[in-house]
Amino acid sequence: DSATGRTTTLPAAGSHVSSLRLAFASCQSYNAGFYTAWRDVATADLDAVLFLGDYIYESALVNLLGSARSGDALAEATTLEDYRRKYRTYKTDPDLRAAHEAHPFVPIWDDHEIVNDYDRRIFSEDPARAAAAYRAWFEYQPVWPTDGTRIHRDLPWGDLGHIFMLDGRQYRDPHREDGLPFGPMPITTHETAPGRTMLGHHQRQWLLEGLSAASTRSTWKVIGNPVMIAPLRVLDLDTPELRELDPDLPEHAGLYTNSSFDSWDGFVWERHEVLSHLERNSIANTVFVTGDYHSFWQSGLTPDFDDASSPVVANEFAVGAISSGGGAVNENLLFGSAEHGPYQPGFNFVDGSHNGYGILEARPDEMVVTYFANDATSRTSTPRPTARFGIEAGDPMVHTERL
Repeated sequence: DSATGRTTTLPAAGSHVSSLRLAFASCQSYNAGFYTAWRDVATADLDAVLFLGDYIYESALVNLLGSARSGDALAEATTLEDYRRKYRTYKTDPDLRAAHEAHPFVPIWDDHEIVNDYDRRIFSEDPARAAAAYRAWFEYQPVWPTDGTRIHRDLPWGDLGHIFMLDGRQYRDPHREDGLPFGPMPITTHETAPGRTMLGHHQRQWLLEGLSAASTRSTWKVIGNPVMIAPLRVLDLDTPELRELDPDLPEHAGLYTNSSFDSWDGFVWERHEVLSHLERNSIANTVFVTGDYHSFWQSGLTPDFDDASSPVVANEFAVGAISSGGGAVNENLLFGSAEHGPYQPGFNFVDGSHNGYGILEARPDEMVVTYFANDATSRTSTPRPTARFGIEAGDPMVHTERL
């Protein structure tokens, strides 16, 4: 017999809600590690789980540091049956099944549900593969395809919270082809070009209008975000002296460790559009919960991080991988440990070495986010709390407690 799971419906529109507890997680390469984090999540008291992308990996060879276990023997998924086989394999794990049985999941995809670092060109260059991967995702995820392949959506949680889940893939412009797999790279006018988009025009307008509407109805705005929005710049070249020597320097000139510019660093104009919208419209209490980077980060977000007077308008909580390996590979290689990177601007917290997940708890007067970390290459490594962050409603300053 099939196991029996449970779920919940959203609170009635406008109803008073006193608390909201969400787990958020991403990146669960099957062969790279064990799902002990999901075992933890399954027993937690939660309203829902936000899954932020890379539920499967199209390749069984993506973990460069070796495999902790076997089971995903399919080297590369390209057909519908291939992708279905991937999901069936992943869902044999008892800890992942237990988490699904215990809590409703609210998932989005990132890239590995189709192929690494893809963008909208996939629909012209390999439409059969894109169609197969998307169909399999809808077949194996608790999301009903009501509007083609659209997955961006919002969940109002009474008067307490409003959740926005983003699609950072199928509408995005192509990234630079000359990026290196490792090491810092200079930002160029390609990344800073006006109009360059990750979200696409319609999704961006939906998000901005939704944030404005939610600001009058809900205390907290939570954005499920597939890739890091905070800048990963380690050498600031956007100084008055250098700009005088070279007036054509790109905006926010410098060296960045996310060398492929696959994150929001590759979409500078659109990032500014989103964050400046929060500032212009006085939209407070906004947080981004983020996956993708296999490591834990926390930072305040400003519309213009090269302007000292630019205010913090939101906070980002980027979470480590459930099982995928490598951590913050570039930063760990460059600086010995990602925590020691000379980031400009800086981060409040960095852990570039552990797997894990996060839990967000919102109440009318404050939000608390806790990071739980473990080593997924060990079947017995139990996640433990490593950092706790508090935000008071109306004040974007984060109070950080290392545990």
